[in-house]
Amino acid sequence: LFGDATAACVLTGQPTTASIRLRDIVLATSCTGGDLLRPQHEPGRGVTLHMDGVPLAQRAVRIMADTVRQMSQRNGLMWNNLAAVVAHGGNGRMPALLARRLSLPAERVWSETARMGNLGSASLPVAWASHAGPIITPAIWTAVGAGLQWGAALFDAPT
Repeated sequence: LFGDATAACVLTGQPTTASIRLRDIVLATSCTGGDLLRPQHEPGRGVTLHMDGVPLAQRAVRIMADTVRQMSQRNGLMWNNLAAVVAHGGNGRMPALLARRLSLPAERVWSETARMGNLGSASLPVAWASHAGPIITPAIWTAVGAGLQWGAALFDAPT
């Protein structure tokens, strides 16, 4: 419930001994797919939101994979050489589906959704912090909000 408040991080203009560089970021939204999310007024219940879960999840996985590929290519990287893809998974199956779509081993797609549930915006820093072992780069964080908004960030070692 309070996951969004845990998503805060410290940014600085100067490298520190534990710094990781934010190299690139992309945020986007779509004007299509609105039929997959429908607010409806129901007498006695107010407004409820109806979601077509399977098409939304399929769209989310496709968008995250496409965004990882595009960001990698834009920065001269091959996505299959990324050390990690840190993914927001609206449900616990999405990270494995993303790994398959990117042809990556499942252990290189980090997510805690299957274990902790949907943490909202905290899902990416929680997955990053929960990873056993040293944080390795380059890594891309990627997330989709209901398949209609998405973003990604590329992290690598400071230069």
